[in-house]
Amino acid sequence: MKKNLIALLILAITSACSSPKDEVLSKLPEGEYEKLMQMTYKEFDQTQNEGWRKYRDDHDLQVRLLHDYIEKNKAPEQSLRWHLGQIYGMKNDNDNAIKFFEQCYYDDVAESPGKRAWNYYVGGSIAFIKKDVATFDKYLDSLQNNDNQMNMNVMQRLKENFGKPYSQAY
Repeated sequence: MKKNLIALLILAITSACSSPKDEVLSKLPEGEYEKLMQMTYKEFDQTQNEGWRKYRDDHDLQVRLLHDYIEKNKAPEQSLRWHLGQIYGMKNDNDNAIKFFEQCYYDDVAESPGKRAWNYYVGGSIAFIKKDVATFDKYLDSLQNNDNQMNMNVMQRLKENFGKPYSQAY
């Protein structure tokens, strides 16, 4: 009886101390986490249906994987933070979406129309989440004079769905 009580107490303590992050990672097959953390940036972030993208139906897992990949690999790539912001947006966690989007602006845009266009896209995405239509429209107008059709298409969808959650409008 005493042994059972001690065993139950130990089980209760370890259950209470286990973090939700461990529950998130428990969804992965054995050895998958280590494999993901060892992938190259291109494999982890830029390859369809690989890396974090493989788990598109589980935003909590995607967030955890991106955070851990950035930390463990000291990854400087801007797109990792952008994708993290997008996933937070999909989860309707607007504060974190904005936090990570704001880390994606380029500083040196004077000689680069592509970087300027990217900054318009970032600014427009933030304005959308903040529901600031005037600022959004400013960025949308600026982006129309650039060549990035993919980002322009996203901005048009956001415009058509202004006021809706990012997860619905994107």
